[in-house]
Amino acid sequence: MLFLLLFSVFGNSYATGIKATHVYHNHMPNFWPYFDVASYDSLSTGMPISYTVAAQVIELKKSPPYRWPFLPNGLPMPHDNLAEGGYYSHHAKWGAYQYWPPGVVSSMAGQHPLAQSHVTMSGAVITAVHSLNTSFVPELQQHYNNPEWYNYWRQVHQDYKSPGGYPKLDLLNFTGHHVLGPLVGAEYFEKDLIFQRVVYKSAMFLGSAGQMSRGYFPTELGFSKRLIPTLTKLGISWAAVGNVHFSRTLKDYPYLNDPGVDTLTSPPNRADLRNESHGGVWKSKQMFNEKQVTHNKFPFAAQPRPVEYVDPATGEISRLSAIPVEQASSWEEGYQGRVEPSVLDGVGCEQTVTPCYFVIAHDGDNSSGRAGSEETWRNSGDVTYKAKNTEGMGVDEYLSRYPVAEKP
Repeated sequence: MLFLLLFSVFGNSYATGIKATHVYHNHMPNFWPYFDVASYDSLSTGMPISYTVAAQVIELKKSPPYRWPFLPNGLPMPHDNLAEGGYYSHHAKWGAYQYWPPGVVSSMAGQHPLAQSHVTMSGAVITAVHSLNTSFVPELQQHYNNPEWYNYWRQVHQDYKSPGGYPKLDLLNFTGHHVLGPLVGAEYFEKDLIFQRVVYKSAMFLGSAGQMSRGYFPTELGFSKRLIPTLTKLGISWAAVGNVHFSRTLKDYPYLNDPGVDTLTSPPNRADLRNESHGGVWKSKQMFNEKQVTHNKFPFAAQPRPVEYVDPATGEISRLSAIPVEQASSWEEGYQGRVEPSVLDGVGCEQTVTPCYFVIAHDGDNSSGRAGSEETWRNSGDVTYKAKNTEGMGVDEYLSRYPVAEKP
């Protein structure tokens, strides 16, 4: 369990309104990590040895090499269809990977000056999309036919800045192959983060002028304090964390086992109940279209908090800011395509020095539900930021105005 550290902010005036931001996650795996070992001797010194990417997989399946594996039905591996009628042909893919994110940022920049769209484009999906746009696969050429597809991303990333100079199209740090950080060792985790950064700043995407993000999005929101030393080593200062992990560190967290009341996870370990939050309101929220229920104490679980890792061998402390993702609301928007910060109604946000932060995070490229449409990308500015008493504000802009305490 993540230990979040309670801190106090002293001041004479209260914050006005709720601040809000959106995080969108785009990823497609490498479906067939194949390398033709027979070609190794013919490679020149220094030539890269790499797995096949999407366009190569499609072509290899048309004429499989010698000893290529086949499925029981006689079709060549992999079983995944990457061509027309398959994964990459849906508009939720080619739209989210090429047009929607930069388009939405540029269109709402003036209306929401403090807002940032925080986006992950995994290294795996970037290499795949680039291969489709440069190989001109006939079955997908109507969707991927621009060798310089990355220019739109690059232009918006470089040209649109928030008042603090942060990219309004913020490309978050991520593990390039969708690695679940808490389940791998520190060296492997760091390697995949570096791979992601190399792809971001490569000629196939942002280029050398790309501005590295200060934030990190954990795969499946799977965060652990053990990741902090690696993240801070790479200059990362904040990470998205599910808000239930904030609430589950509070000493007054109710031990609920009633069906339909607290069914997201088992009750927290008593040793994890380290923090105190005086005042506030406990709220249960049913996850849309699911049986699970989240149980949070607000405004505590709607404010960024410092989180630290202490090296048991050396005592060295690593810290970063944990940004609370409203989990039930994020799930709801993934299905419904629109959500407002109603979960924060009546919890005392208007009486806090540090404003409540309503953070939505979900996939941006699902081909089912409303998350598979351009409208869900526009929901941030068209719905959430227009809600009563709400202002769009990117994470970097928020932290620059309302710094998280450096020490507990």
